[in-house]
Amino acid sequence: MVAYWDKDKICRYANSAYLAWFGRKPEELIGTHIRDLLGPLYAKNLPYMERALSDEIQVFERAILRPDGTTRHSLATYLPHIADGVVQGFVAHVADVTRMKEYEALIESQSRVLASMNKKLQDEISAHIAARAELAASTMLVNAIYDNAPTAMVTYDSTGQCTSANVAASKLTGATVPELLQQNYHQLDSWKVSGIYAMAQTALETGEPVMRDIFMRSTFGREFWMRAVFSAFESGSEKRLLLMAEEITDRKNAEIEREHLIGELRTALDNIKTLEGILPICTSCKKIRDTEGLWSSVERYVSSRSNAEFSHGICPDCMKKLYPQYADRLPKGR
Repeated sequence: MVAYWDKDKICRYANSAYLAWFGRKPEELIGTHIRDLLGPLYAKNLPYMERALSDEIQVFERAILRPDGTTRHSLATYLPHIADGVVQGFVAHVADVTRMKEYEALIESQSRVLASMNKKLQDEISAHIAARAELAASTMLVNAIYDNAPTAMVTYDSTGQCTSANVAASKLTGATVPELLQQNYHQLDSWKVSGIYAMAQTALETGEPVMRDIFMRSTFGREFWMRAVFSAFESGSEKRLLLMAEEITDRKNAEIEREHLIGELRTALDNIKTLEGILPICTSCKKIRDTEGLWSSVERYVSSRSNAEFSHGICPDCMKKLYPQYADRLPKGR
């Protein structure tokens, strides 16, 4: 809308847009006071008119009720008209910004949605960062435990390739960790000779842990006894293998030595013969009757039933009886 209002706020010009805005034809407006046009809006717009008539350009927004009852949003500009240095009136230019207002409302609504989504995203990012930090801390802890565990631990992928090994595994085998990581257990003769290859295959086939004491000559030249446990596990969709081992060389050597000693003792016990029960002995010649009724000398009877051997001598009493001429020559106590 474009109109010209003099210093008394009387309309001197109006274009046809007023018909659409206010339902008033231009010729109906000319000569009328602006109050008649604006009605309730007059009081609201009056301060802007007064300032425009004081030579101040005015720009403001206003909601205007249409003839059909809907609301039109406008951007009004009051431009002072100056002639001979005196303000004669002002030009009113009112633009329809309803669509712009709708866009602004839509943009504001979308901005709120975007702000909400952005906040949610920021919260998710913060939570993700916190979770990653927690995961990193947990991973560091697990790695520290894994690396410093006293038990040797080695993992293998589905192809048999070593994927991790801790320091204890390095000490057990005599290899460095990088050397262990280069191994594929399918290619290790030491595994097949010692029997742990069969253990590994059983664990993979059954899904159950397999434990056994194994004597091992490693690829790197170290010989030792170990208690090995194989366990199959899944990582993603891949079936993997975990070997946990503890060196028991000292314990095993002690067991072997103990078994050897027990064997020697059993052999010795088997060779020991004992005499027990009542022995029938002749009161005169001192021969002993065996279970078959045969009489044998004491020496023969005892020797046949034990490991005892006899050496012969003569006691002092018999010496005096049999050889009295020599009895006095024997040292006392003999």
